[in-house]
Amino acid sequence: MTHPTPDDVHSAVHWALSHDLAALLAYRQVGHLDRSARWQADAALVARWQDATRTGLRDAGPRGLVAELPRAHC
Repeated sequence: MTHPTPDDVHSAVHWALSHDLAALLAYRQVGHLDRSARWQADAALVARWQDATRTGLRDAGPRGLVAELPRAHC
C-alpha cells in the first residue's frame, strides 16, 4: 500500500462528506485514536473514493463528465 498524496486525501474526505458518511466517520476514528495507523486509513479512504468515482465516471459516459464540473454562478 502506498502513501496517498495530501491532495488525494483532501479530495477523498470531501467526497466522503457528501457520499459516504460511514466511511468518513470510520476514517476519522482511526485517525484520532491510532495515529500510527493514520497512513493506512488515508490509503483506504482514498482507494474507496477512487473506486467510487472511477465507477461513476465509467458508467456515466462522456456526458457524465460534464455533470461533475462545478457550475459558474452569474
